[in-house]
Amino acid sequence: MMNNSHFDQELKSISSLLNRHGVSRDDLLELMLAIKYNRRYGRIPEQTHLKLVSMFCRSSGEIQEIIHNFRLDTVSNICKSIELKSALFTLNPDDFTSIIHKLSVDGYAALPFRLPRNFCSQILEFSQSCDYSCILKNSDSISRYSISNLSLLRRGTISAHMGEQSILRNPIVFEVVNDPVIVGIARFYLRTAIQLRHVSLWHSFPSFNSEPESELAQLFHFDLDEFRWLKLFIFLTDIDSSNGPHVYIPGTHRTCSKAPDLLRRGYSRITDEDMEKYHPRSTWHEILGQAGTMVFADTRCWHKGMPVINGVRTMLQPEYAPSSFSKQFL
Repeated sequence: MMNNSHFDQELKSISSLLNRHGVSRDDLLELMLAIKYNRRYGRIPEQTHLKLVSMFCRSSGEIQEIIHNFRLDTVSNICKSIELKSALFTLNPDDFTSIIHKLSVDGYAALPFRLPRNFCSQILEFSQSCDYSCILKNSDSISRYSISNLSLLRRGTISAHMGEQSILRNPIVFEVVNDPVIVGIARFYLRTAIQLRHVSLWHSFPSFNSEPESELAQLFHFDLDEFRWLKLFIFLTDIDSSNGPHVYIPGTHRTCSKAPDLLRRGYSRITDEDMEKYHPRSTWHEILGQAGTMVFADTRCWHKGMPVINGVRTMLQPEYAPSSFSKQFL
């Protein structure tokens, strides 16, 4: 139990941090009230999310970490959430510890098991006849269109994102994203109660000029989905260097790890040339793997997807967080 002198010291530390970054107590209160509002109504004002972005960039994530710390669960409850065996996956204690350590240090951690290839094939087969939002690119513009079956893809399509309700109709997907081993890792890393905040499934296709597309997150960026969250990337196809691998810069998920010059640009995309001024290419990490590869990611890291040169890249991505904060605006 925290004594009064320790509590007073914590308050002074928080007050000093807020003043240093030009954040008022009202700003902080607005964000904390937005959490409560979101839990009750499922939505937040858009300007609140914009304030979240502004505070993150001004404080390099310190403000968000303070707010998240108010939501931490007890150590005993967190430890009770650990599951090392389920119907799908098995972990040993050393592997569990290694995953949490790598997430904490690097921001990314590959799991020591894979989703069975036949499960990947069944999900891919299911994905053929679902609703999609697609991005079409020609020589001078980008447009969007919707389809109800992948056979209706138009020539020049560079990505197709499945509707979330369609994804969760698949029993394999539902079992995987709610698997107790997977959820236990996310809960332990975030140190609080969590929920399945969002699930994405998308196909990425080659572009006619193979240039990075900001629309497809193919320039460096960080995510800001909540105060804290964790994503799981599940490869449904084999991914090598020509299939649009994921690239991240280890350690850049930690508070105060991002260059202030880059954060002053706000929630924007960063070119390779600009990123290289602060993080040499030798520090960039490319994730390759066979279908079924599973990688947890704290996407506060600088990261991007590479353009697809050959074939198709298909990814399933559940996201776990303490709330659905910022998922939907009023």
